[in-house]
This record gives sequence, C-alpha cells and structure tokens, in this order.
Amino acid sequence: MLFYEFKVAWCKLCNQGWIEIVKEKGSEKLLLQCSECVSQWDSVDYISNHIFKEDEVEVIEPTRKEIEKYGWYSYVLNE
Repeated sequence: MLFYEFKVAWCKLCNQGWIEIVKEKGSEKLLLQCSECVSQWDSVDYISNHIFKEDEVEVIEPTRKEIEKYGWYSYVLNE
C-alpha cells in the first residue's frame, strides 16, 4: 500500500491532511476523505464548495481499476 496513492487535494478544512479517494465499505460507491480530520465529500466538485457529507461512513481503499471505472482517476495528483 502506498501512502496517499489516490490523493486529489490538500484539505483546506484542517490544513493537515490529503483528501483521498476512498470506497464506502459494503458498496461500490467512491467518495473522498481527509487523511487527518476524516471529513468526507460525495464529489470532487463538493470539496471547493465546502459541501460535506452529513453522515460519516466506514471506508476502505479502492483499487486503481475501480477509480478508473468511476471516472475519477484524472483527479489523482501525481507528484
């Protein structure tokens, strides 16, 4: 496992962690979560609009293939 392999942005809410693509446990749904403050977003567009998820859900790490299928791989930052 690589640390921050699927990061998409720096969290401006806590200014301490990366926002990463994660997968809701028990479903195929992808969402975003800060590695530090654990805030969650349903969409990449919601990050800049400060629209957070109401209910926090348990997440697991998705595969690259799942992210590509969802159409979100282009958001991943490669440094």
